[in-house]
Amino acid sequence: GDRLICYSDGKKRGYFNAFTGKIAIEPSFNRAWVFSDGIAAVEKDGGIIFIDHDGKQVIHKSFEFSYLSDGYCFHNGYSIIAWGNCHFGLINKKGEWVLPPKYLDLRRGINGYWIVKDKDGYGLVDDSMKMVLPCKYLYIEMDEKDL
Repeated sequence: GDRLICYSDGKKRGYFNAFTGKIAIEPSFNRAWVFSDGIAAVEKDGGIIFIDHDGKQVIHKSFEFSYLSDGYCFHNGYSIIAWGNCHFGLINKKGEWVLPPKYLDLRRGINGYWIVKDKDGYGLVDDSMKMVLPCKYLYIEMDEKDL
């Protein structure tokens, strides 16, 4: 639902306006992801930063790139960030950890829930970062018709 679309010139990635076709942010990034909640993740100087529609950095931290990440998209103000080899947490749009990077798996559920996994099993966290189901289940899957 965003007006800026990621593209590649064959070497670098940038963004163009979906409605006008004009380049909005020149291709200058090794990697770039879709805009979500008004910001997008890009790789700059070997780290992941978040930019606005003008290409300005809006989260003044850099995160390490990981192939394990969920595309660096924000949902309801939060983004899953992979930390190290296999730990996941959530950041807010200020770049602050709202759910520390201590989980072995972290997935977006539905209706504001997040599915987390630690060494003891799967659990469920709501958008206020309150644990609503403890990490003790073999697996959790959410289906909209069940809510």
